Amino acid sequence: MDQLSITRDKARAYLKKVQRTDGFFPYKASGDPSTEATAWAAIALCKNAEPALPALTDALRALANSQGTKGGWATRQDTGRPDWTSGPATLALRVAMPRLKPALASEQRLAMSSRRGLDYLLESRTDFYGPTARLLLFLTKGRSGLDYSRGWPWDPECFHWIEPTAYCLMAAKIPNQPKKGALGEMIELAERFILDHHCIDGGWNHGNNITLGAYLPSYRLTTAEALLALQNRRDDKKVDQAVHYLSKQSQSDSSAHALAMSILALAAYQKSHATNFDRELKQLMARQKDDGSFGHDSSVLVTALALLALETALDTDDQLLMMK
Repeated sequence: MDQLSITRDKARAYLKKVQRTDGFFPYKASGDPSTEATAWAAIALCKNAEPALPALTDALRALANSQGTKGGWATRQDTGRPDWTSGPATLALRVAMPRLKPALASEQRLAMSSRRGLDYLLESRTDFYGPTARLLLFLTKGRSGLDYSRGWPWDPECFHWIEPTAYCLMAAKIPNQPKKGALGEMIELAERFILDHHCIDGGWNHGNNITLGAYLPSYRLTTAEALLALQNRRDDKKVDQAVHYLSKQSQSDSSAHALAMSILALAAYQKSHATNFDRELKQLMARQKDDGSFGHDSSVLVTALALLALETALDTDDQLLMMK
């Protein structure tokens, strides 16, 4: 067996070992349940669903059981109102259900949870302007005054940011593009929000691209996340610049989290044949710990993303996060 497959198998075994009895995955081993870690672990285990079916179905059921009354998810079940983790949770259900339909034919609850999650994303974006300001915009500028680009916040009372917007966009668009109606309009405005915040050096920062007259730098992780969400906008000049920016980052090492997301993005843009892709894979594999985990303090989240990146490298023709 080649080293890539060995690394992949060790990561998969680690995830199965740390899964809680309630189906959730903790953010760190033996920790509290994490919506984010559970969502990404479920997505990673989807790649080879049959041998991972018990762990995968337990994770999906845990997500469905923890869904809030409004259709969203909280970072932790005891934190109350839903937040940005509704994006990854919805994405996990939407990615998993088509691949597991024969095995989960009786799980109508999972399909309903997926639909409710998507409805929540449609309704949950925070408007930057309050009711009075929106009325003034409408009276002074008409409908175009309300047609401003916007994405999703980390928290319901927060402004929009690149990362939660990327997660929610992936959930809305994967696996079946394109969308029409209200959902299509939501996608268009969120895409425009990301494109409007494109940084001068080619990628994306966490939020604004310029602050107090100063241009902000791009980051590898946020650029990869944005690119995964904008795959259907490949012809856009800003997207092309971002792909080139991300390709150049392979010359420098970074966190396992950023490396995993970068590998997924480069594969989605068919850059898997490039030398930089191979270099990033080697960098990521070198970061695996003896127990199979990745990331600081053996992060379950980072291990799930690393597993997904390794699975993608082994089979670039079957990419779970690919918009076809």
